[in-house]
Amino acid sequence: MYQFVKNTLNAISNIGRRAGVVALLCLGAAHADALEPIVSDDDAPRLTPHEAEYKVKISGIGGVLTTRLALDSDGRYNATHTVRPTGLARLIAGRGRIEEQSLFHVESGALVPHRYQSNDQLSREKGTIDLTFDVKAQRLEGVVSLDDAAEAVVDEAMTDPLFDRVSVQYQLMLDLLIEAKGSDASSSTAQDTYVIFDADGNKTLEITRIGERMIRFRGDTLSALGVRHQSPGSSRKTELWLAPALDFAPILIEQYRKEKLKLRAVLRDYAPLAVSARD
Repeated sequence: MYQFVKNTLNAISNIGRRAGVVALLCLGAAHADALEPIVSDDDAPRLTPHEAEYKVKISGIGGVLTTRLALDSDGRYNATHTVRPTGLARLIAGRGRIEEQSLFHVESGALVPHRYQSNDQLSREKGTIDLTFDVKAQRLEGVVSLDDAAEAVVDEAMTDPLFDRVSVQYQLMLDLLIEAKGSDASSSTAQDTYVIFDADGNKTLEITRIGERMIRFRGDTLSALGVRHQSPGSSRKTELWLAPALDFAPILIEQYRKEKLKLRAVLRDYAPLAVSARD
């Protein structure tokens, strides 16, 4: 039973990353203070700052996914994704949790990542990741430290737009917002790709539109646009159902492996946030 629950926790973490339960981390304040204010087009579609909570279920084992997207007065976003186990999984994991943070801004309709951090203290792949995206120099720098491997220094060229596992979701949401402003987003059949950093090597996610469906939320029925992402050759795929009424925040997340549903996350709370002033 212990190993079954551990496997479940690892699967839950694949909503945002493939590692296991992670402890609290903070983006470096010195790094944030060094950034200049962001100048943006007031008429361009913008990501909506918000908090959301999802009920996660896999093989009868539960968890809670909390996402928070904050925007400061200088135009910088701070996205935090946290997963904590509940029920039987919590008995095994204790106070452990998964948390990732990504700092970025938006420029001409494109996300520009600044920093990504994660810290895993419970899963079989314990360790930390700390990355800095140097857009001017077109380099990715940082450190990946796993308990079962030597610390790896990351210092590589960024030849394509590169995202972390958190910021890529918001680029997708922004793309849909921009598309909806000019046309009916649900009518598109285009397939896009995004490249994300992975400790085992950067991966390409292929994005496919899979139609629309109606989903219940807070006593209402909302229209949701389906988007599937999958890496070439992978047996794992994730389907996101994004609600235009919530500025394309996911309302349902389903993960499949070998065509079998392994994980389901259902939105149960959503609240917009005000733009925050910098300290």
